Amino acid sequence: KRTKHNIIMKLRTPRLGTTGSSPGSTTSSSSRSTAAAASHLNHLINNNLTAAINDAAAADDESPEEPDDALGDAGDVNNNNANNADGNYTYNEDEEVNGFLQLIRDEMTVEGIEKNTRAKSTFNTHQNENTRVIVWLFYNHKHVIHDELCSDLQDVIETVDYDTMLSRKYRGKKSVEERKNVYLFQQLRDKVAEFLGTPGSTTNKNTVIFDEFVADPKIYVDYLAKRRKGNGGLMKPSVYKSYRASLSFLFWRYEFQVPEQFSSRLKTYMDGIKRLANKARQCGEGNIEDGKRPLNFELFLQFNKWFLEMGTYEGIYALAYSLATFNLACRGDSTLMICLKHLMWKGDATGVPFSHSKEEQLGDNPTKRLPRFCFGNPFIQAADFISGIFLYIATNPELIDNKDGPLFPGAKDSHSTKFSNTLKIILKDPVKRAIIQKQYAFDPDDIGVHSWRKAAQTKMSCGSTAGPTNSAACIRGGHSIGAVRDVYVVQEKASDQYCTAVGF
Repeated sequence: KRTKHNIIMKLRTPRLGTTGSSPGSTTSSSSRSTAAAASHLNHLINNNLTAAINDAAAADDESPEEPDDALGDAGDVNNNNANNADGNYTYNEDEEVNGFLQLIRDEMTVEGIEKNTRAKSTFNTHQNENTRVIVWLFYNHKHVIHDELCSDLQDVIETVDYDTMLSRKYRGKKSVEERKNVYLFQQLRDKVAEFLGTPGSTTNKNTVIFDEFVADPKIYVDYLAKRRKGNGGLMKPSVYKSYRASLSFLFWRYEFQVPEQFSSRLKTYMDGIKRLANKARQCGEGNIEDGKRPLNFELFLQFNKWFLEMGTYEGIYALAYSLATFNLACRGDSTLMICLKHLMWKGDATGVPFSHSKEEQLGDNPTKRLPRFCFGNPFIQAADFISGIFLYIATNPELIDNKDGPLFPGAKDSHSTKFSNTLKIILKDPVKRAIIQKQYAFDPDDIGVHSWRKAAQTKMSCGSTAGPTNSAACIRGGHSIGAVRDVYVVQEKASDQYCTAVGF
């Protein structure tokens, strides 16, 4: 088995048959341009990565997509596990499976399928909002709360223990009374969450008397009107819309058929709420932009230079994560699900397909699975996808030993946190904050992980007067272009590669 040293040396050694001089050698021909030399370097990196990955996979003589007839019954067990008499599956214990894939396989049970009818993040968002609504109803409209829940919430109020909370170190500005109120509110929400249940579970405990709740839509409208920021300001219209979606999720969980009259009247109220919220934005309430601001291309390059200048593993990781997310115009979660075998080396480009994304969770649209091609940038190292990924793999050579493993191994939450923490180090640096504010006219607090995906889409669509078509940019980013156009307008290599060539 190869050592890490041997793998690194393999990555650094030019592939046999490569023409031209090495990147570090001198040339007697003065006509050789800098661009040609830089382009040659990218070809070397591409070829070396291809050779190393192919060598690591050389032991696998059979294609994983084809059944191994030579194995007989053993092959049937490996490729068709449902052949057991009792209908149960027999797994190949010698098979090496990465952590992400093993978790997904373990979820393929009746309970796991029930949990995955909605994404975990979606469930948590709605659950957090609905616990808040129900506690508010308990205080202000107790007649719409079931007696059992009212009794349990009253017990929480009477038996709450503040000593443990007050014994913890606290450096905030809240008074003791304010801290007690926040702690009690959280305890009440935890109790409501017990009644609502966990993802995939049946809500066998009643919380809200829905017949009485929907009889008067003003009850919920009153809640929305009093849902404010800490300074008393109004939320953005999109935030109120998400609150309304959480209420629909609560109805769905209890299989409650909402009366048409309630829905129509609440829709009218929601129009008024969003209109007022939008006026408040125009008059100075918060930011007009939704979410984090997209980076401009110059600031994107500056961040990549700062990541590289850190000289640490975290910096190299952040550089690879940044380049992959930006060049692929994908979300951070999609970046973390890229496997090493997904890197499709096609000439001087790298293609990466996605079978699962936020826009395509069920796999019904085959065009969403087409690879997105990325080119090297021989003129700007901070924008060069190939050299950034090469640097990351060269410092983590053990990745090549498992071609089926993820490019960024580990728990998804830990990777998102790792990049966020590295980004925070830069954003908290006084010198770098001043550069971001004065040189790029950005508020550092408006920059987040999602700024990278927004930046990619903005660069493709609006970064040039001769840029890709809107359809090409939307297909590249995984966005829908309409039910009809999704069917008749599909990806072509020319437009997808033009997205990279012009955008990045």
